[in-house]
Amino acid sequence: MAFGNAITDFVVVADGTAGNVIGISLEAELVKEVVQVQLKNTAGAYSAINTQPVSLAALFGYLSEANPPSFAWTQQGPIVYVFLLASAYPYVNTNRLALWWFRNAIPLATTSDKLDIPPDAKDLFISICLRLGKQTQDKRVELDVELRRIREKKLLGLT
Repeated sequence: MAFGNAITDFVVVADGTAGNVIGISLEAELVKEVVQVQLKNTAGAYSAINTQPVSLAALFGYLSEANPPSFAWTQQGPIVYVFLLASAYPYVNTNRLALWWFRNAIPLATTSDKLDIPPDAKDLFISICLRLGKQTQDKRVELDVELRRIREKKLLGLT
């Protein structure tokens, strides 16, 4: 499994006896909703994908809890908060965090703005156009009504 682009603008929001809470700003990514989170620890082991956010109060409660989960997350606007259990995911730069999200469309405000089309949709459009082009290649297409009339007259022997 490969992880995507590195997001480096995050901070430790709180330290506790059980672990840390980090905050990740996804404002530049135009995130609408984070849907799942996965971690990779220093040993290279991947966590199960977590699709259930918790409340912000519960997340910060894990800092001093006796048996907290190995990690938990919540989203507050464009900020994602992640609790990391110190024994499972110590706060070091070799750990990795993967986020999956839906993003908002890029607003078009001026005539010089570019249309916001996801790359996979653009690739699909190009593929459909190429397929349609190949289907019509080397096939007769009537474009000129006068030429059609002359050809049909010839076929009927009405020259």
